[in-house]
Amino acid sequence: MLNIFRKRAQSIFIQLMVLAIAIVFVFWGVSSNLINKGSAAATVNGEEISFQDFQRAYERTVDDYQEQFGGSIPPGLLDSLGIKKQVLTQLVKAELLRQGGTDMGVPTSELAMQNEIENMEAFQKYGRFDLEQYKQVLQQNRLAPSKFEAGLKQDILAQKVASLIKSFAFATQSEIDALIRYGDEKIKLQFASFEDNHFIDKVIIEEQALLTWFKEHKQEYQRDPQVKLQYLSFLFKDDIDKVTVEENVLKSRYESEKNTYNSPEKRQARHILFKVANKSDEALVKEKRDEAKEVLKLANQGKDFAALAQEYSEGPTKTRGGDLGFFTRGKMVQAFDEVVFSMQAGQISDIVESPFGFHIIKLIAVQPEMTKSYADVKSDIEKTIKNEQVKSVTYKRAAATYENIMRAGSLEKYGQNSQVQVQETDFFPKTSPPASISVDPKLRESLQTLNSGELSSLVELKNGYVILYNKEMKEALVPELSEVRDRATEAYKIEKSNELALEAANAFLKEASAKGQLASVAEQMNISLQQSSFMTRATPPGTNDPPAQVTSDAFALSWNISLPEKIISSGSTHYVYEVLERLQGEDSQNPEKQEQLQSNVLAAAQNRLLTSWLAEMETKSDIWTNTEFLQ
Repeated sequence: MLNIFRKRAQSIFIQLMVLAIAIVFVFWGVSSNLINKGSAAATVNGEEISFQDFQRAYERTVDDYQEQFGGSIPPGLLDSLGIKKQVLTQLVKAELLRQGGTDMGVPTSELAMQNEIENMEAFQKYGRFDLEQYKQVLQQNRLAPSKFEAGLKQDILAQKVASLIKSFAFATQSEIDALIRYGDEKIKLQFASFEDNHFIDKVIIEEQALLTWFKEHKQEYQRDPQVKLQYLSFLFKDDIDKVTVEENVLKSRYESEKNTYNSPEKRQARHILFKVANKSDEALVKEKRDEAKEVLKLANQGKDFAALAQEYSEGPTKTRGGDLGFFTRGKMVQAFDEVVFSMQAGQISDIVESPFGFHIIKLIAVQPEMTKSYADVKSDIEKTIKNEQVKSVTYKRAAATYENIMRAGSLEKYGQNSQVQVQETDFFPKTSPPASISVDPKLRESLQTLNSGELSSLVELKNGYVILYNKEMKEALVPELSEVRDRATEAYKIEKSNELALEAANAFLKEASAKGQLASVAEQMNISLQQSSFMTRATPPGTNDPPAQVTSDAFALSWNISLPEKIISSGSTHYVYEVLERLQGEDSQNPEKQEQLQSNVLAAAQNRLLTSWLAEMETKSDIWTNTEFLQ
């Protein structure tokens, strides 16, 4: 059903409902005379909202979020937003809206429902209502026509109630004029910036001060637990030459998987498209069809097809002469596909109608279906089977070694007895094993549970197996200042330089506030000033303008105040500003802007009125919600 509503998202009613209470999700099948009684999610004045209705609305909302996030919702997002509670609240408000309409005697009719259905783009083909399209869309959304139409009646009732309520809202000219003045107000600023990197050379490093600072920040330098490993690797690539595959095995695999070596027939075609959208009227459809007929005559007369496509086609392949490249059966829309795969190379089709419009097609070439021979793929099959079988070979070698290590008593003794070179690492953080052993997730997992002096089990990796021995560990610890002096000193200087920049900015603001302006104080203190352009609230800062935090603060000042009370910081830079000029917006604007602003003010008033009406209905209604559904 959500797909249907998306087609209607431009209607004034739907926009209003989204702004007010996001009621668009919940109009279908909530009324108690349409549901199968079951566990109630809520009741509104005795009317039940069933669990099934709650679940459907919740699933639609989740689907919508999934679409917004590209198919995968971040973990915990739905719970943090309280989506279940929002959905249940929406269902309650939807029922209040319908009950209010019933109490007011707002009528609905079969004709209104029929007109609504016929005007939905989802059910139209070439600008007209299409019964088959209607049935198909409902079937895709698992809705019976009777169910859909009953829900639509409820929707129409809600639309009428909303229209009735919003008809009492109005926008005054004074509100519009105030909005114009607010949006068009302009200011020009004079400002000084104090960046921390300009003060970093002024930071004096005193040992005691650095030590005190480090004690407060030492946890930031804590070293992760470190481990030194001994290990043996058993890689598949080292055993691949030990695997032999018999000819009959290769042939048997080829026969069993022969279909995977089959390349289906491909065809290359060019086309000339005359676009006709679903909503196009009959006059436009006829015009496009007639145009296609004229171009078809030119093509059949021997005119260069690619040149005709470049001149007349309205599709994205126009620039390359309508060339669609090679494609297999089923890759194009059905009507187009059927024609292409019934043509001979060089043949030009009649006019072909598809959901995109009218096509003229020329078949350029045919690549027949073919199957690669056994000789062509033998080496690939052999490589595949070897990669499958080598795993057991490597496992047996690794398992035998592991048994010998256990007999020897340790990995080190095994190495000495068998003259096998046991590899050893330097100390490294458990979370960051060196590339010399592997960055495989399973190895990382094994490391987390391997204590000092312990031998791992046989660890299976993507490229083989490994046996690990935790030779020595260094626990997590906070280093002494001497171990991280360079890093700590640099961080200390950055922090202190920021403090010096802020102190300088505050000193400048204090002096400027005493004198009521920046210029004379800046000259006295040798501070460089910059001037902004005239800016409005909606204008993004220009290259020479201060950041948005500064302009936002400046616009918030009273008209008789030019200097701020506090420093405005953005990142590592601190700003002191003065409002040089302030221009009030004009009341008179062009008619288009006046009309747009009136529409905005009126829409806001309508939303407030509808929200207030629903809030009043809630206070007068007997509403029960099942909190178990919110867990």
